[in-house]
Amino acid sequence: MSKPVTGVLTLGDGHQGQWYELDCGGTLPQGGFGSTPLTGGPLWTDFGEQKPTDQPLPVDPAVLAQQAVEKLELPAPAVRMSPSEKSPQVVGVPSWLWVDAASWAPVHSSVEVPGVEVQATAKPSSVTWDLGDGTDPVDCAGPGTPYGPGSEPDAASPDCGHTFSRPSAGEPGGAFQVVVTAHWSVAWSGAGRGGSFPDLTARSVVQVRVVEVQSLVVADGGR
Repeated sequence: MSKPVTGVLTLGDGHQGQWYELDCGGTLPQGGFGSTPLTGGPLWTDFGEQKPTDQPLPVDPAVLAQQAVEKLELPAPAVRMSPSEKSPQVVGVPSWLWVDAASWAPVHSSVEVPGVEVQATAKPSSVTWDLGDGTDPVDCAGPGTPYGPGSEPDAASPDCGHTFSRPSAGEPGGAFQVVVTAHWSVAWSGAGRGGSFPDLTARSVVQVRVVEVQSLVVADGGR
């Protein structure tokens, strides 16, 4: 049999093990067994390489998160109005404002290095409409409600709309420059960590004509 002659040792290459020596008990001389000599030095038993249990990550996940955010490709808001943004709006008539669903969905990106993967996610949260007519911008908490077949023609949008009070005839090109800015909240996660970044924005600019419709009253001559 053998017995350890040292404690557990760690070698320079990270391997651990112990040195053992032969032990034939008290009835036989050490190093001999019958007529067969037991020769040689102590025996090394290798336990294998011991890796640290709390090994540091090869790179800070927050650094990868910044790279993932820079890779995000946010779509410009797809502007929709009723009356159609391609047709003149009418002074005094409520205009419905909304962003098409195609540009109102989360956007993801990721960055990976050996041992660490980080994902960034941007979610649209609100929209600011600068109608270009000198009034205060309209802030909408969501994409806005699309005008549908069942909507009342003269009703205002329930959550995102504007009523022009003057025509755009005197503006450059005869139209108001409407700037629509979508705001995106940004979060990241990976390697057991996570966090958020300042909001990002994406915008669209459209030219909108606004006309004034004069009503005409015709007397019937008493007929």
